Amino acid sequence: MTQRFSRLRLAAVAIGAAVIMASAAALSGGEPVEASADIPTPQAKYLVKEHMGMVAVFSEGGQIIKLTDFPVSTLPKADREELSKGVAVDSDVELALLLEDYSS
Repeated sequence: MTQRFSRLRLAAVAIGAAVIMASAAALSGGEPVEASADIPTPQAKYLVKEHMGMVAVFSEGGQIIKLTDFPVSTLPKADREELSKGVAVDSDVELALLLEDYSS
């Protein structure tokens, strides 16, 4: 993942965590809330990877949703390596940011 996208993703995760913690504190009357191991980890909504030499978006079920016109061969080596494994994406916003990053 490119450094710019990594920073954006990290910022989005930090903001999301702060919102969750603030909401939990408000619901518990301001008392600190401990994380529970019983909370399931959500699966990625999308998987972005190489398909036929292009950047492609797949659903969590493995169906191709979008085949972009971004050739993988034009991307930096680190991005090409990540796409060969697949990049898990959790939201539409994160997907848009990632695709924008690959297109620029």
